[in-house]
Amino acid sequence: MLNLIVINDTRRASSHLGCALVMECIEKKCNDVRLLMMVQDPRQQEEEFKNKIKLCDCVIVNGEGSLHHDQGVAVDIFRLCILAKNAGKRVFLINSVWEGNTLLDELVGIFDKIYVRESFSQKLLNKIGISAEVVADLSFFHTRHARSIQVKKGCDLMYIDSWHTHVSRFLYKKSCEDKAPFFRMTGLEQDKIYRTNFFRKPQVCQLMNSSFDVLSNKGVCVTGRFHGAAIAIAFGFPVVAIGSNTHKIEGLLYDVFGSDWEGVFIPPNLLDEEQLEKKIAFVQNNYLDLQHKVRRYSIRAKVDIDIMFKSILSWS
Repeated sequence: MLNLIVINDTRRASSHLGCALVMECIEKKCNDVRLLMMVQDPRQQEEEFKNKIKLCDCVIVNGEGSLHHDQGVAVDIFRLCILAKNAGKRVFLINSVWEGNTLLDELVGIFDKIYVRESFSQKLLNKIGISAEVVADLSFFHTRHARSIQVKKGCDLMYIDSWHTHVSRFLYKKSCEDKAPFFRMTGLEQDKIYRTNFFRKPQVCQLMNSSFDVLSNKGVCVTGRFHGAAIAIAFGFPVVAIGSNTHKIEGLLYDVFGSDWEGVFIPPNLLDEEQLEKKIAFVQNNYLDLQHKVRRYSIRAKVDIDIMFKSILSWS
């Protein structure tokens, strides 16, 4: 049986739905191998990793939103990857963003294979001579909550918060004006903006699979979160998305909507009521075409994820 270590288990105290779905996918797809270790904190778990790597055949790195701008956690992840390669182990990078790296650009060639979540990251890697395949975010593989009744009288809009505080505040205000539901991606205890009176009324709920039941059959999800967009798309809903801290949202929209991607995207520094209303109108006026693209992408995503894991786990 294959002995495996997974680096960057992003499930932490934040109760982040997107991260939970990603890690659930990894555990499901690795069900037939022996998981020796799931690394959540590379720095704190480095000594344990050094011991477990001796028994390991293969290391999978869940890049997710971590590998950008040479940030500390990215460097810590790479330190473990170098230890694994020096020990003669196979190391695969999956489900990753890639942007703004200088130090890590020099080291990224250590991987046996690289899979990124969207085309913008692939293009940056290609520019430095590194080959990478695009496979959709692993949250697309989850078993979606069944909409047992075709909702006809649901909301036309739902809002999900953002990595940017000012975007979250704007979207919350709009949700109140539109009498539309507003959801947060992370737990209240993890985000200081929800410990203020600004978000008291109406109640701010945490995003769950069942949250999308609030939308009608022609509903639109407005979100400032990558995983908010990804999960909405997985449920078959077009989105209007506001940029985050990397190009991950732009890349996802480009891969899903092609030439229409800018019609559903707003840079965070340009967000205002006029821009938002314009983008929502674009989605509503082109709903069936955008919904077709959403569904086509979601079907392909699950196939590609399955192929990726089979390739990694049968690597020789």
